[in-house]
Formats: sequence, C-alpha cells, structure tokens
Amino acid sequence: KSYKKIICNELSDWFINLDSKELRADRFLINSLTDKIIDINKNVYNMINESKIKSEYKKNVFGSSLGLALISNDKTYYINYGDTRLCLDKDGIIEALTVDDNSAWDLYKTKQISKEEAENYQRGSTLTNYVGKPINNINVPEFSIIPNDSYDKLFVFSDGITDNINSVTLSSIINSNNNNDVLREITLQAYRNQSRHDDITGCCYIKK
Repeated sequence: KSYKKIICNELSDWFINLDSKELRADRFLINSLTDKIIDINKNVYNMINESKIKSEYKKNVFGSSLGLALISNDKTYYINYGDTRLCLDKDGIIEALTVDDNSAWDLYKTKQISKEEAENYQRGSTLTNYVGKPINNINVPEFSIIPNDSYDKLFVFSDGITDNINSVTLSSIINSNNNNDVLREITLQAYRNQSRHDDITGCCYIKK
C-alpha cells in the first residue's frame, strides 16, 4: 500500500541523513525521531483521507501499525504503534518488549482481563493507536532503551504472526531452529495456522 511506502521511505531518509554524533546523542535521537513520526502521521492521514474522497481506498482503511528498533553500538531504541510486536530472545528465553495498542490489551493494562484473555481476545479487538490517526489526536508512544547485551536476537512481528502463534509455540520454534531457519519457520507456522488472510511479516536481528 502506498501509505506504507511513505512510512518506510521517510524513515529511511531520516536515518540516512543522521551523522555519527547524532547517533550517539540519546535525547536528540529520540526527539528527532518523535518529530519525524509526527510528521509521517500527518502525511499518512492526509493521503488516506484524500484517497477516500477519490474512492481509491475503502472507508475502513485508517492507517498502519509501526514497530521500530534502532540499534546503535551498545543500545537499542524501540517503539511500537498499533499491533506490531517486538520480542527479544536471551539464552533461549523469549520476552515481549511491547504490548499491542488495541482494545484487548487496553483492558489488560487496566487489569480488567488477564494476559491470557487478552491474547485470545485480540483477534476481535480494535486498534487504539496507529500511524494515520487524526492530526488533532496524535499519541506518540514513549521510546524505550535497552542495552544490547540484554538480548541475543531481536524480532519484529506483524499481527499476522502474533495472532496465529502463541508465546509457547513461538518459543519452541526459536529454540529448536538455527539462526538461518528460525524466521522462515515462524512465518510458515503462522501461515499454516491462519484462519483468514493477514499480513505475515517478520524481521530478525541476530547479534554476532
């Protein structure tokens, strides 16, 4: 979809234009990237609404999730918009770094339902934050920072993976496959399990 190209292209341009000093300055990096995401949100919102007026998009198209990790020499900065999920693997133990921005996980955050109920409920839930929100209702999440020695592998998964593979199965696949095969096996399992067509996309960073 062309609005997803906007997100990818503008983030790539932002990163390419950074210099080495800026990459080492935490506060500058976070503020600069936050400003860029706000700008991208505005551009995506305007594009989608102009396209709806022209009937190029369906009325229920509203935007995109965004899971982003920026890895420097010793730190990883990450942020999540929507239901893209970031996970890490350390010594065979899998941990989700982010919680989805949807109605199911909002209930979990406010302790109205359990984590297990949120995982089972999320397929019918609605996104509460995403790139492309109305300009007067933008809510940019806080960036988080972790040291690079806190993980061996870092994953970014679309909801097509996390909706179709539970955490136990995901951990089993990661621990039973070598580095070259792990992402392929995860996406294949999600494809086999899906009950409806969905975006099944994964990215894996493996530390050397």
